Amino acid sequence: MPMTTSGEPAAAATAAATAGATATPTLGPPHIERNRHAPIVRVTHWVAVVAILVMAGGPMLLVYEQPDLGTTIILGVTLAALLVAAGVRIRYLLLLAACVVGGFVFAIHVHLLKEY
Repeated sequence: MPMTTSGEPAAAATAAATAGATATPTLGPPHIERNRHAPIVRVTHWVAVVAILVMAGGPMLLVYEQPDLGTTIILGVTLAALLVAAGVRIRYLLLLAACVVGGFVFAIHVHLLKEY
């Protein structure tokens, strides 16, 4: 077993150093998962996803009312990329994609899209 300069085994020294790191509590909301090995935050609860969509939906609705469908689509794609980067679960992303496709089909069927 390798020894440190003070005569202690190296395994005991590393175990003592890492014991304090795992004892610290994670702070923050319970729907955000924190990785203790890296400073990565993942959104893991559907309430957080809905809150993000509501915050992003307001500006997207205002831009759509101008009417500016192209910018609204760009904002939607940017929001989707940010949700993927935030680590949102795949089932939430698939549900969101299904809602977007369904809403688009509905908007075409009911003639909600404005002509330019």
